[in-house]
Amino acid sequence: MSVKKNSYIAIRDRILLETEVKTSRLYNSQFDNESQEATYTLPAAFIEFSELVYRSNAEGVQEVDARIRIYVGASSLKTEDLEVLDLLETVHASLQGFLAVPDSTPLDRVFEGQDVNHDAVTVWVMDYETRLTDTSGSRNNKLISIVLDEIEVDGEAEKPRLKQLL
Repeated sequence: MSVKKNSYIAIRDRILLETEVKTSRLYNSQFDNESQEATYTLPAAFIEFSELVYRSNAEGVQEVDARIRIYVGASSLKTEDLEVLDLLETVHASLQGFLAVPDSTPLDRVFEGQDVNHDAVTVWVMDYETRLTDTSGSRNNKLISIVLDEIEVDGEAEKPRLKQLL
């Protein structure tokens, strides 16, 4: 699996397990396109990989500075303002310092703001940064590892060369 997929699954599951959020998916402008979107239950948190800046390391491994944006939405008709703010705090508490995947840095909130262009949904945006290691393009992924238990060598001329290999 890819580092993005593993990160997404870990973040999604963390939000669903530790908060009152009922729906968590990849972001696809759900709050802007409610009439065309598949149904979802509020409160919801949608996850967007908004900026991925890659640096290549040796052997095809890349490090990526990732900004992960969480869109948190609650029904503005059913939810009191203070409940929305409490929801935001529980989502943040579940994500701040969370290590989504091995060989990454913990999530760190760097931005938060309200998105005010929605009729019946109160939406807040929270940005988190992390550094991930992507090994999906590693040249070592194509190597085959074998263990030799026994090697039979014919002829005295091959023994010195065999000792160099071992």
